[in-house]
Amino acid sequence: MGFSGAAVRLLLLSSPEFRELCREVLTGGRRFREFELDLRGALLGGAAAAVSENLSALDAESGTPACGRCGSAMVRRGTRSTAPLSLLGPLRLRRGYWTCGCSKGGRHVLDETLGIAGRDGVRGTPAVLWALADLAADASFEKAAARLGRLAGVVATAKRAERAAKQVGREITAWDESAPTLREAPAETMCCSPDGTGVPVVRRDAGTAEDGRPSKTREAKVAVFHTAERRNPRTGLPERDAGSARHTAAIDSAASRDVDAEPSAFARRLWRAAERFGFAAAKRQVVVADGAKWIWNAAAELFPNAVCIVDIRHARERLREVGRAVYGAGTELCRAWSEKVCAALSEGRVDDVLRELRRHAGDKTADQCVGYVVRRLLAPSAQTAETGRLTARALKRRTPTAALG
Repeated sequence: MGFSGAAVRLLLLSSPEFRELCREVLTGGRRFREFELDLRGALLGGAAAAVSENLSALDAESGTPACGRCGSAMVRRGTRSTAPLSLLGPLRLRRGYWTCGCSKGGRHVLDETLGIAGRDGVRGTPAVLWALADLAADASFEKAAARLGRLAGVVATAKRAERAAKQVGREITAWDESAPTLREAPAETMCCSPDGTGVPVVRRDAGTAEDGRPSKTREAKVAVFHTAERRNPRTGLPERDAGSARHTAAIDSAASRDVDAEPSAFARRLWRAAERFGFAAAKRQVVVADGAKWIWNAAAELFPNAVCIVDIRHARERLREVGRAVYGAGTELCRAWSEKVCAALSEGRVDDVLRELRRHAGDKTADQCVGYVVRRLLAPSAQTAETGRLTARALKRRTPTAALG
């Protein structure tokens, strides 16, 4: 049973003090913003006190726990205090401390029940830790703590936000490695779109940029799995089904050598996600991504029967980069040439695209784009003819024939 809003309503309506506070707002004695914040603080503070007293009393009345190692009854060695942060504010708990002769340490059964035990000094309830971690995913630890204070009235420090984010990260990693898999796919056709994105990091966690200076970001490798059974009513093309997207993300490496017995850390995580979300069991697998080599290496190794599609928006942008390099950004020649080659790409005339690019042989951007088109948009046989000597494992990892769309 959840909490009853009606009970809180009746409690407030029965309070003369609450009615007078409302009257002050109407008569101009207090601004409504101040009234809201004061009321929120009073409600949360009162709830935190009530929760603390009730949990402490119930813990004192609880039975004797059994030792997890030997199974014998444990001995209560008094009570100890703790003040974990919660979405209600700090809780003031007094809970029993239990020991057993078979081990040196003891247990706080209440901490284990509430999910605040074993958090490496992070004194917070699961709800507040996840809230801090969620906010810290979009901002600095300082801003995450400040936002939680403004939005929920919970006072937290930047250090607590950092510890919360790391703790939640460890919990996500543990869950990722042990989560159940789907034996049946949610649809016959499933799509997977891996990509990389820069994540701001603090200085001690930063890597080294190409110029040798500390980098302000590290690359997080992400992938989204989804179905696309519906079609756009205007174009008739498949679209992602609402609510079907499932994600995986981490800062890990996609590097591996031909002699490595195991795939890269990213490839292992991608496979776990594919099993968990049903992609591995799908009758028809589709991988949609840009032209990054690490993506297609992993896709070819993990999903050899997948239909591999180069995201046409990324391919068009590569062609537009050539137009800007050859004809100058913003010029009419750049616009006309870019429109012509992008139209040829959309129609699947890859040979015409290559012909246009090779007209500008010697330009670094155009030459690099030729290699991109050959590696990503041609059939494997054409790739082999163009690129020449490839090892057996490299050939195995080559991208299957790429469709455009």
